[in-house]
Amino acid sequence: AREAINRIQNMRKAADFDVTDRIVVLWQGEGELAQALTTHGDWVARETLAIELRSDADPAGEHREQFELDAGLLTLAIGRS
Repeated sequence: AREAINRIQNMRKAADFDVTDRIVVLWQGEGELAQALTTHGDWVARETLAIELRSDADPAGEHREQFELDAGLLTLAIGRS
């Protein structure tokens, strides 16, 4: 979950979002990644100012990135709400 927070915050900066912008985060991952985001989703949302954090088979948004982590492949998409 910490890794997802870090990646989302970096994506916010790369997309030139304002620090106070509320966002929607869509994600796709499996195994440990999915479990971590499901279990700690409220915390991830609070830390990233996300009004929505949900799993999606094909995440799309204003900014999308794919990351290869030790626990597997994670795809994140963010957009302003």
